[in-house]
Amino acid sequence: MVTDVYGPSLEHLLHFCNGKFTLKTTLLIADQLVDRIEWIHSKNLVYNDIDADNFLVGLGKKADKIFVVDFGNCRKFVDEENNHYFIGK
Repeated sequence: MVTDVYGPSLEHLLHFCNGKFTLKTTLLIADQLVDRIEWIHSKNLVYNDIDADNFLVGLGKKADKIFVVDFGNCRKFVDEENNHYFIGK
């Protein structure tokens, strides 16, 4: 099952770490989050639900990866002719 690669959310890990990540952890997380959001953006989508509960850490061999979940609020911002637009909810 696909969900078998998902571990805890960043929200859960933050609580586990008493509300603080080290600088190194913060920078490692930020680097991956920027990559993930840039990839989503490259698909002409805006990810409208940035929340620590929607970023999950992998398990096992994927424990060093962060996964983005809950794409229900994504919206296109470029049409087929490369015109920018945004249609809200």
